[in-house]
Amino acid sequence: MFFRKVFNLESVIFLVVLLKLVFSIAAPQDLEVTPEYYEEAARNWTYVFDFGIVVCSFLALSKMVRPYFLVYEAFLLSVLSFLFSTMLHSGDLFSALSSVSRLYTPLLLFSVLVVLHKDCPDALLAKIKILFFAVTCLIVIGFFFLPMMANRNDGDFINLWWPAYFLDLHTTSYVATALAYMAFVIIGSSLQKWFRVFSAVAIPIIFIIAFGWGIRTATLSIIFFYMAVLIPLLVKKANVDLYYLGLAIIFVMSAFYAGSNFESVSQFSSGRLDMYVAKIDQLGMNDLFSWLIGNGVGSDLIYTDIWWWAPKGAHNDFLTYLVEGGIFFLAVLLYVIYTLYKSTECYYARMMFISIMLPSFFSNGFLMRPVALYVAVFPLAYLYVMAIRNDDMG
Repeated sequence: MFFRKVFNLESVIFLVVLLKLVFSIAAPQDLEVTPEYYEEAARNWTYVFDFGIVVCSFLALSKMVRPYFLVYEAFLLSVLSFLFSTMLHSGDLFSALSSVSRLYTPLLLFSVLVVLHKDCPDALLAKIKILFFAVTCLIVIGFFFLPMMANRNDGDFINLWWPAYFLDLHTTSYVATALAYMAFVIIGSSLQKWFRVFSAVAIPIIFIIAFGWGIRTATLSIIFFYMAVLIPLLVKKANVDLYYLGLAIIFVMSAFYAGSNFESVSQFSSGRLDMYVAKIDQLGMNDLFSWLIGNGVGSDLIYTDIWWWAPKGAHNDFLTYLVEGGIFFLAVLLYVIYTLYKSTECYYARMMFISIMLPSFFSNGFLMRPVALYVAVFPLAYLYVMAIRNDDMG
């Protein structure tokens, strides 16, 4: 009976995630074709599925152990803090609750996946295979049946990119990145197989993301993870000192920035450096109270000289949380991230964890894109579960 209850809960959670992905279809960008209720209806459905995942996560609360119980505590603390901050400023409490939920719901899902599958990793791997097939099919459907997507308008010229299924170009790119993670745990078990995965899956995904959808930051996650996996093994096999390899990479990057001025580097960064300077100015106007609890939801959106046509966020998730939620909100999140990272000794799990967090330092990465993070936590949870199993057996 106990196993049946756990199995049913796992199945419901997995079904809700699949439905969330299916209903997260990008709205056509031609407003003459798309009535306003299309986007509103899609958004309402995603709220329903997010709420379903939260409910299922709390149904599994009695089974939680440290450090995963910490995610629940952090979620509740962050909700209270962020609601209070928003109430003092904009007053948009629903948006505040939605913002915190988008951040923590995938982390709750990750905790549930690890705890409920620690005795049955094969069941989690089976779900990952289904998820891999489903995501691949949805991306292909987007290619054939959705219109081209617009991004990065240059004056009167609109850049058009390949069709994207999941919400927008960025979210679809990060979902595709998660495909590369899933391929690693499905196929990879040796250096030779990991090379095959990198060549047959990761490289084509990198090409599609970079040249089809134009999202550079997502490709860095894949490159970092597979290089973190493959390079140490190659270095060991070729008897090359990893220390000198690291120095060479640092030298090349330093030479690039030394030969560039601020304007050219900022242009290469798509205006991020200008935004970071603007964020320093914005934070400089904070009083002590704003430093502690932030300025509420939406306060991160500002105009800059490069992004003049619409208010934009910091393009750094942690900076966004500092502006909107203050030191308390950011400190709680960083403590959760650090604790989850330290909770496993598995090298591959840690490298995947870092690669998932990496884009958030210079973009709106996985933490800001729950649809993509829902997918990414499945292979990450599998690596954690296998590490727990190996520790129990060892």
